[in-house]
Amino acid sequence: KVQVRRIAVQQLAPEQRQRYRTAPQSSDDFLEQHGQRREGLPPRSGGHAVGRRDALQPRRLDQQRMAAVAEGRQDRCVRAKIAACGVALLVAVGCGVLAYSGQGGGWVAAVTGDDGVMGLWRHKKHHHHHHHHHHHHKGPHRWSLTHRRDGIHSLYCWAFTQMHGTEPQLLATQQQMHWGIFSCNAHVVFSTLTGNTYGVRTVGLGHNPTRMCWNGGVSYACNTIIFLKAWEHIVKVRRFYHYDWTCKVDPDSVFFPGRLKQVLAGVGDNHMMYLRNTHNFPYILGPIEVISRGGLYRYMYRHHACRHRNRNLLHVTGEDGFMHTCFGETLHIPSQLRTELLLNAYNVGLCGGDKVVYHAFKDPWSFKECHFKAGSMGLSW
Repeated sequence: KVQVRRIAVQQLAPEQRQRYRTAPQSSDDFLEQHGQRREGLPPRSGGHAVGRRDALQPRRLDQQRMAAVAEGRQDRCVRAKIAACGVALLVAVGCGVLAYSGQGGGWVAAVTGDDGVMGLWRHKKHHHHHHHHHHHHKGPHRWSLTHRRDGIHSLYCWAFTQMHGTEPQLLATQQQMHWGIFSCNAHVVFSTLTGNTYGVRTVGLGHNPTRMCWNGGVSYACNTIIFLKAWEHIVKVRRFYHYDWTCKVDPDSVFFPGRLKQVLAGVGDNHMMYLRNTHNFPYILGPIEVISRGGLYRYMYRHHACRHRNRNLLHVTGEDGFMHTCFGETLHIPSQLRTELLLNAYNVGLCGGDKVVYHAFKDPWSFKECHFKAGSMGLSW
């Protein structure tokens, strides 16, 4: 345990060592806050994934992850059994298991994320064959995700909250009741600062330049920059790889993930797609934004094009209209209109039926009332 931690911390830069001392409770949050990537391609059929040749060095990624596990920084423990031929060493590490396979020539780690889902990681030496010179060149050591199960229509949900006002209280209520993004397969909450507010852990994105804009006598929030930071952080960390869909939800949205999964069952998981929730501009309304793993994969490699080609819109539009322009017009990701995603109710009396999201409820009391009413009149899971 001590040796794993010592090796991991020695591999970190001095400034990263300082960050490590205040690492959050779970290894996934540790990676989120430090902007590191967890490697692995989007799972193929059967839930398997293989490592990329251009994967990051373990000192930049999984040494830190194993250090977090070694310190017991996990929210939940899942017993792991690794069946491998020629296992020479088996070490229990926090809430995971680290094993060395003499026959396979590599380490295997079974660890859990903060959502309690098991991930099996393999660390092997790669050898490059040069047929003309008949010798082997030892490649770098790499970790790769080999197996992870999250079920069909798996959701990675996120929200951005202000540090003041009622949004932190709304998220705290949802976390306590296990509602909204906290009942997705995995979640992350962003804010301007990294910390803990009302019991909700947040990942800091830095300064928020959002301001109020006016157009034709109508006021709206020009909040594109801060939400672009969030989307770019998500594709930098690459945790979205492990889930079929990524979903952004506003804190004041009464959100039913189970209903969203029913909608996605009619769409299918293996498509490059984002969902529109209104007939008219901006075509994506911000209370809920949904994009598939394939769509976000394209955004990951071309998000700089969105900023560059639409730079004149960065400071004068809302983020929902900008993201539609980015996904649809710049990156040409296909979309599908699903009007059952959203109802802008603003009134508890309208919280009926089977909508995925009811928006907007700014205080915990009306939020709970809407959730209970909508849940009693439709599918609540």
